Amino acid sequence: MKNILIAFAAAATLFNTPFISPPAQADDHKDTIQTVQAGEHAERVIMILPDGIRAGHAYPVLVAPGDREPSKPMFFWGDEPSKLGWVIVQTPYLYGGTKAQLQDMLDGITAKLAQKDIVVEGFHAIGWSANSSSVSKNVADMPGAFASLSLIPGSGGNSTARKLCKQDSMRVLFITGSRDRGWLSGAERMRDQLQECGAEHVTFEIIKGGGHVLKEISGDPLFKMLNGNRK
Repeated sequence: MKNILIAFAAAATLFNTPFISPPAQADDHKDTIQTVQAGEHAERVIMILPDGIRAGHAYPVLVAPGDREPSKPMFFWGDEPSKLGWVIVQTPYLYGGTKAQLQDMLDGITAKLAQKDIVVEGFHAIGWSANSSSVSKNVADMPGAFASLSLIPGSGGNSTARKLCKQDSMRVLFITGSRDRGWLSGAERMRDQLQECGAEHVTFEIIKGGGHVLKEISGDPLFKMLNGNRK
């Protein structure tokens, strides 16, 4: 427990608050701030589109935690996120909204992309550190909304694991640093719960020498794992 508390405190310091993304590497990202109509509300989000979009082609959409006032892409996407082949959207609704609000956001993203003649292949949720429990719970509470859940690092509670087990096609990916002892234990516990209740698509990646903030997997290394988790 002491190790978990220390790791949590370190994460809160780096991430400013438990739910706010740390700054990205570049300074000017105004072109990535888009407005999405989520139900009755127009919400500003970070939205990154892949280069060389083909009209009518289906792309995977990664939904990630975002700031209330969007400013910069998360550093996990690397220096050239538009070259990763994904649509990436950062929204606070993933961890801080109701199920209805999150569904409205997903519907709004679909409509926004349709305006650009982009088809949603599937929604994939990702969470990290202090927001991971809320992200996991929202995914578990919305069967059919998301194709996968990735936690870098992170875990969820017992009821979350049981609900995820009922989603037959759900794919769960854990990525944790070998030196991040507290979070590694939590991820292992959730992995074991998922496997015990019959989850068939659980992948567990340990980054050798990695700490809590896994900047070393940013960009291509992370998305290689995310692509593997889609299959």
